[in-house]
Amino acid sequence: MRPRPALTWTPSPRVVAVLTALAVVFGLTGVGAGAASAASVASVATVTVIHPGADVLAALQALRAGDTLELAPGTYNTGLIRAIGMANGTPTAPITVTAQVPSSPPVLVGGLWLYSPTYLVLSHLRVQATAATESALYVEGGLGWTVDSSEFWGARQTNSYANVVITGTGGYPRGFTFSQNCVHDAAQSNRTSTTDHNLYVNFAGSAQTSGLIDRNTMWNAPHGENIKLGNGGLPGALGPWNVRVVANTLALGGRQLLLHGDVRGNTVVGNLFYDPTAGFVSNPQTTQIYIHDVVGGGNSFAGNYSSVASMFIYDPAHAVALGAGNVTGPDPAFAAPFTCGGWQPTNPASIGYGHWGYASLTPPRVPGPERRTGPFWR
Repeated sequence: MRPRPALTWTPSPRVVAVLTALAVVFGLTGVGAGAASAASVASVATVTVIHPGADVLAALQALRAGDTLELAPGTYNTGLIRAIGMANGTPTAPITVTAQVPSSPPVLVGGLWLYSPTYLVLSHLRVQATAATESALYVEGGLGWTVDSSEFWGARQTNSYANVVITGTGGYPRGFTFSQNCVHDAAQSNRTSTTDHNLYVNFAGSAQTSGLIDRNTMWNAPHGENIKLGNGGLPGALGPWNVRVVANTLALGGRQLLLHGDVRGNTVVGNLFYDPTAGFVSNPQTTQIYIHDVVGGGNSFAGNYSSVASMFIYDPAHAVALGAGNVTGPDPAFAAPFTCGGWQPTNPASIGYGHWGYASLTPPRVPGPERRTGPFWR
């Protein structure tokens, strides 16, 4: 079993006062108040390990702030898990759900729905959608949650609108991170509109909503987009605000990225876009980015790399701002496409972009437990 990191926590003044009083009552005056409080809280947090056959939903519902749930290697035939009733983590004591062995991640067969996750970290998991019309991962609202270094697929079999859905309303989600994940093989439905995506971000935005989508690899969404930012197809529909789409590798979508409706303050930077497959405008023209009926402001694109497409962006109304450094270049010559560990460009013109690139325009990464080991496919 791998070593487990020590838990650290800085108590509030109120908690310090309460624990100091308890220390006096129980004769613990030799212990400093801060040390007593930190030790007391740390002792409450637990690490639980489960194995295939366990009740994953019950294990999730038993977690409390600071707890960690580790899933041993193997296949968990869970069916669709609707994770209602989970406790909230805190900024200093998040709830963590991860692989016991990051290099051998567990496979959850069915799908996972999360409702208002608060300071929850999911990492090093593989989730396959199997329930009809359902996605592999559905996240509604929430605050400060992270999904990292995981793989999601199965929509092609379930006919879901997306492999991963991030949704919400009323000023949520806030401060979410979807990072270093592998999402592939969206549906190829008979729906007349191109609505089959790998990642569908459709929450109702506001000044409070925000999120980061960075360093992911996505491919095969021929009947839609690898990433859609927007809610449905109605004119003026309220969609995501304040999302950063940074240093992702997006390949073989009908279009790689779609913005639709009232979407505002979204930034697209440092991404690698490769080979959109949907004939567009006048067949066989193709575009990496499609700006569709966008009415919001503050959306910008800078420092991205485009290859094998007729157009970098289709935006006849000039609804978004094109910043510096968007490049159209030669084929990236990927080392091993169609695998989570692949899609690594070898052409020098493109190696600075996308999941594997250095992308100098990207924001600094935030340290966390999932960052220490990196994705399981590395």
